[in-house]
Amino acid sequence: MLSIPEDYLVHLKLNFLVVLISVLEILSHVNKRVKLQPDIGLPLSELWELYSESAGAPIIRNFCIVYIEMAFQRVNAKEKEDLAPVLLVNISKLPLQHQEIILRIIVKVVGECHSSQISDEVATKYRSVSDSHDRELFIEFCIHTMLYQRVSQSGGFPPGLSVAQANRVTGKQELQSNELLLRKLGILNVIQAMELAPELVYPLYIAASVDCEESVIKRGEELLKKKASGANLDDPNLINRLFLLFNVCA
Repeated sequence: MLSIPEDYLVHLKLNFLVVLISVLEILSHVNKRVKLQPDIGLPLSELWELYSESAGAPIIRNFCIVYIEMAFQRVNAKEKEDLAPVLLVNISKLPLQHQEIILRIIVKVVGECHSSQISDEVATKYRSVSDSHDRELFIEFCIHTMLYQRVSQSGGFPPGLSVAQANRVTGKQELQSNELLLRKLGILNVIQAMELAPELVYPLYIAASVDCEESVIKRGEELLKKKASGANLDDPNLINRLFLLFNVCA
């Protein structure tokens, strides 16, 4: 049986470490330059493609996710809204930290691009997210965003959310009132466009209908009547979701 000499393996390992250190130094330099100059564009689609193809290389994915988040802030609205639903596909299979970053990216795009309407083309992309785990993860994040309210300067966390859930929504960065409003309206438009089962969206529309913003309340009540009135209230999963919603908001 052919064997590889141990000293050769050590040599390969050392070479890899040398290359890795050099790459890290280059990326550190790039980070400093790019962060200070928001007008520098980043290849968003290519970064996402590299991320998607690097499932077996965590270090590549960790670097990609940083630049993907940065790139979304530097591309035009069309590119953002086209790619955001693509990010939802297989999101449930990603590491938890990456899930949270990507969900925040998507909901931010939803607020920026879909607070008033969503095109048929983009709606079709959201509807193409067929995996139930991906959909439920997105719905859960949307519900947490809907429950999120700006807190007073005295501190604390929004009622209905744990510390971890609130941080998950914001990324530990306080959302401005108008930004939060746009995200909630955008969520309602996107969820409607996804044509999900009424049992799945019922809790979201309930949360929206008791929001502190009149426009969110009105839209939530409208969708609750139009899209969720046929929900099977005896559905065990819906009962569990409503029970959780009741407990956290009590």
